[in-house]
Amino acid sequence: MFTAFRGTAEGVSYYRVLREEVEARLRAGLGPLTPEGSQGKERYRLVMEGPPNWTSFREFWKMFYDEGAVVVASSYTKVGGLYDGGFRHDPKRPLETLAEYCMGCYTNLGLPTRLALLERYIREYRADGFMINSIKSCNSFSVGQLLLLRQLEQSTGVPGGFIESDLVDPRYFSAANIKNRIESYLQMLEQKRTGVNA
Repeated sequence: MFTAFRGTAEGVSYYRVLREEVEARLRAGLGPLTPEGSQGKERYRLVMEGPPNWTSFREFWKMFYDEGAVVVASSYTKVGGLYDGGFRHDPKRPLETLAEYCMGCYTNLGLPTRLALLERYIREYRADGFMINSIKSCNSFSVGQLLLLRQLEQSTGVPGGFIESDLVDPRYFSAANIKNRIESYLQMLEQKRTGVNA
């Protein structure tokens, strides 16, 4: 939708219907949808840094929604631009705004700007934690992620988690390892929430 239909009447129509559906779900107090239907109870609110694993996309996200974890904001959705920061294409300045768009894409931002953006999402969406998915095949994302992890934990007081997979190479997707790390991380969030020490 974003690449092939952006700016077309079909794209506008799709996003209009999508927005209406999301707003209706919000008014009704409904959470996100999964391939199995409504997610149900939201237990954890997470901000996600890095792309998803495309080779095992459904299995990857199922690990989160099975645990009641909802991703409330993601850096990957900002690869297409920072529209939530007010950017808009201007047909009167097409080349200039195209350049502004490219400069504002998440992977073209420096680490301090990325850090500020993720910190804003953690606070704005009242996230319980944040998860970094470090991927092997995209240095645009993976460079500096451990530094982001440490600095976000320090600046927000919100604990971060770290998993590793890949965008395109299925050899770097270890479902058992990723599931174990997600479950351990969410257990730590639960212990922090309840004040119970393991």
